[in-house]
Amino acid sequence: MAIWKRRGALLLAALMILCLGPQSTALGDVIYRKNGPPLEGKIVSETATKVVLQTAFGKTEILKSDIERIERGKTKREQFEEQLAALKFDDTSGLKKLALWAEDAGLKKEAEQCFERILRIDPNDAFANRALGRVEYKGKWYTPDELKKLLREEAGESEPSAPSPEPTRPRDRSGPREGEEPDGRPTAPPGEAADGGDIGAIFHRALGEKPVVVQSDHFRIITLFEEEEAKALLELAETVHADFVELLGEPDGKRFWPLTADEFIVSSKGQYLELIDKVIVRYNNNKGTLDFWKEGGGGLINPFPPAAAGIRENRPLRNSILHHCGHFLLSNYVGPRKPIPAWLSEGYAMYTEHKYEKACRVHCVTPKQYGGDTKLAQKASDSSTWPELVKTSVIDGTHTPFERLKHVMMNELDFEHLSKSWSLVCFLVDEHEAKFVEWLKNMRRMQWEEAMFKAYHWTNAELDKEWGLWVKAIY
Repeated sequence: MAIWKRRGALLLAALMILCLGPQSTALGDVIYRKNGPPLEGKIVSETATKVVLQTAFGKTEILKSDIERIERGKTKREQFEEQLAALKFDDTSGLKKLALWAEDAGLKKEAEQCFERILRIDPNDAFANRALGRVEYKGKWYTPDELKKLLREEAGESEPSAPSPEPTRPRDRSGPREGEEPDGRPTAPPGEAADGGDIGAIFHRALGEKPVVVQSDHFRIITLFEEEEAKALLELAETVHADFVELLGEPDGKRFWPLTADEFIVSSKGQYLELIDKVIVRYNNNKGTLDFWKEGGGGLINPFPPAAAGIRENRPLRNSILHHCGHFLLSNYVGPRKPIPAWLSEGYAMYTEHKYEKACRVHCVTPKQYGGDTKLAQKASDSSTWPELVKTSVIDGTHTPFERLKHVMMNELDFEHLSKSWSLVCFLVDEHEAKFVEWLKNMRRMQWEEAMFKAYHWTNAELDKEWGLWVKAIY
């Protein structure tokens, strides 16, 4: 009986959190009644005969004669205030931990309070600056608007004329405003680059050729190829976006990701390197990131501002678009500051490819993982062999256990990791779609492993077991 009551309390708490959304402060008193499920909320008053409980649905009175016991707790905000008060003023490490805890608890303003306090101590702290949406340029940190203005001044460009005012519309509390990222930062207006310049003119000056620029609600393609081909790729990207929205059950018109993701497509490695040095640098000037792009034949920056690039001669364009869409959509739905493990990020991007093209041809790794064994690398990178590789690894017990796979970084993934990651996502989405949706929605307010357990209720070993049974049956 006691177990049932505790589970009932947890279930009710979960329902309350979902109803409240990310701003919930997770009310912390639990009243166990003699008859009926427990109630969770915040006790706001109490007399000798009754208790008044503030719940997510309003106030309710409970007679003490109906109460078995009361477990008194503290709200998340009260816990935050206690932890903040216990920190020394200059404890930046403690403030970072508290900020991440506050974000997971849905306390966005409190998390920002921690980041702002860190910057008062150390204005150049990269972690806090990025968390507040600031961008590093030439060793200094700027807000997006400040950087746009600076780059215009450096390029000798005049300020853009102010647009005609539009009628004020009430803000949709369920999502960000038009022209804002999910955390409130502005996105590039149609036809503009991330720093405010005309994207076609910037591309033209950088590569010496005038590009085709086509744009839809969520994507923009900048390329040197025919306009009809670019429009077909744009239509594909919007189809993927619409299918993702349908999967999540989002109401029509609710745009969880009102961004314009820029996709650059060039013809050769030489053009690609010029693109990075002269165009992509306007999106992200981190040398390590740009050097990583230069090593391969494509790259992606997310979430501010979202941009990707590829070389036509290296990859099928449809696969590139699909792969990048998978990355963009997953990351921006979960949230711009929420870490996503490499296996899930890459697994979902490849799942998106395979769903529409029946093959995975874009991988965020290189055959160098195989020490020059090009035949092995070629076989492993051919996704048509993956079901066989995965099934063999399950039967032989040679696959990477999930307990280890979840810690593998993006630059450490090999094709055995990739094939299992792809297969795991297929299993989690196709066989348990409702739980997958629940998982993603949970991830918007909590750490990914906790969110996954709440949705699937599997330990790491149980996940491997269930996935292995599915692999043997379907492959």
